[in-house]
Amino acid sequence: MESSLSPLERQRLASLLAAVATLLLLFFALAVALPLLPPKLGDPFWQLSFTAALCSNSFLALLAVLLLNLAAALLPEAEWLLGRRQLVGGLCRWVAFAFLLLIPLQGHAAWRALDWAGAAESRDARQELARIAQFRQAVVSADSVAALQVNLAAIQAPPLGAVDQSQSLAAIKSGLLAQLQAVEQRAKATSGGQVADGSGSVPGKALDPAKLLALGKDCLRVVLLSLGFASAFAAAAQRKGSALSVRAEWSQAMEVRLEEGRSRRLEKLAWQEEERLRRQELEELQKFQERQHNLVAARQEPPAAARQPAGAGRGQDRSRRGGVDASYFEALAGDSEVLAGEDKLPPG
Repeated sequence: MESSLSPLERQRLASLLAAVATLLLLFFALAVALPLLPPKLGDPFWQLSFTAALCSNSFLALLAVLLLNLAAALLPEAEWLLGRRQLVGGLCRWVAFAFLLLIPLQGHAAWRALDWAGAAESRDARQELARIAQFRQAVVSADSVAALQVNLAAIQAPPLGAVDQSQSLAAIKSGLLAQLQAVEQRAKATSGGQVADGSGSVPGKALDPAKLLALGKDCLRVVLLSLGFASAFAAAAQRKGSALSVRAEWSQAMEVRLEEGRSRRLEKLAWQEEERLRRQELEELQKFQERQHNLVAARQEPPAAARQPAGAGRGQDRSRRGGVDASYFEALAGDSEVLAGEDKLPPG
């Protein structure tokens, strides 16, 4: 653009862009402020109107910021444009933060608006039922047509017509009471069909589903627009002494946080793996020590023959010798008996 435009043309175009940006900012302020005068900060319906007007006209302010940045980029040697861009960039930080605050404000205002609407319907229903009861008392207490006229005038009710006055008092009372009964039924239906309690209060009916749907759509619209404008103004915002926009700084901070979280997870996994390997080595070492202990115990245990008592062999030898000697003496005893028998035989 610098090669296609002369310095004079660039200066003229930059001044025009700056003037249009200032005019758009003025239009934005008027479009938001004028419909909301006088301010009613405690009124939830005024708060809803404020958020709706702000989100509906904030594109003017965003366009003004864009034109001002273009003007400063087109004429970078102009100090007044650079100073104005820095001022707007600093203000855009607070504007982005304000749009984020609109989200809870919209929810709180919608909740209070529902509460106020229900209370208003309940209050109107109570007033209507009290008026009906007062009218009924005036009709019932009258003992003549003239007294009925006086009672109606006392409660500031419409007077009887000429046709009504020509009828009997009973007919007039019957007609008026029937009308009051119909009006009372409609009032109770409006209040939710519930009879007033002992204190005379009538619970308000829930809002019309169409109104609830419209309120929900408005809330969703404000929330989405608030997020979008917050992101856009954060992209245009810039801290003093920083070369990056606020949104870029947010992105970098988010990336750093994510990287720190990833590093912590990797360190935790590595520590768990190291602990697992340490436990595995400890278990293998214990098993090896148990095997070594069993081998040493097996080597130190004597054989079965060596474990026999010392007197056991001598007893066996003695029994063995005793067995041989007994057979010898038995043989000797047998020979003696044979010789004795031979001596007893008669001689030849």
